[in-house]
Amino acid sequence: SNVPRVGLKAERTNEGTLAPSTSSGRALQVQARTLRAGVALHPPIYHVNTHTFRHKKVFLNSEYEDLVRASFVETAAKWHIELIAFELMPSHAHLLVRPAPQTPLPKAMNLLKGRASRQLSARYPDLWFDLGGHLWNAGYYETRIKSAAQYDNVVRYIRDQKKRGGLE
Repeated sequence: SNVPRVGLKAERTNEGTLAPSTSSGRALQVQARTLRAGVALHPPIYHVNTHTFRHKKVFLNSEYEDLVRASFVETAAKWHIELIAFELMPSHAHLLVRPAPQTPLPKAMNLLKGRASRQLSARYPDLWFDLGGHLWNAGYYETRIKSAAQYDNVVRYIRDQKKRGGLE
């Protein structure tokens, strides 16, 4: 698929808002330097883990994975959510995300998960029926990033998920 797995970085627009664009590993290093320089982490960055409903291995199917991957990217762009890195595993997703200042994390996750669910159900109604009408479990697990080292470790952890899971 040509939808990037990691390396989405937001840039400041003329209005001072965040707008996603693809970026290289260098952008991730720049972000880490910003953290090291002691710049306030506002809005905060979170490592989020969310599971599919009943831990079903939905994303073993590359069509489903590609649709959800594209949905995450589109939703992040529309709502100015900085999607720094993410990976879809068969039954869960890892995201490194910085919601827009006016968007609390619960709202950002609702937007990301909700739109992906609606798009998947519209495109694959038989799958939707098989899933019992749910793509995701309720809620998610989150950890707030507090240091450059933690940021670097989480980026590496997300980037290496497929390899660690034996899926590459």
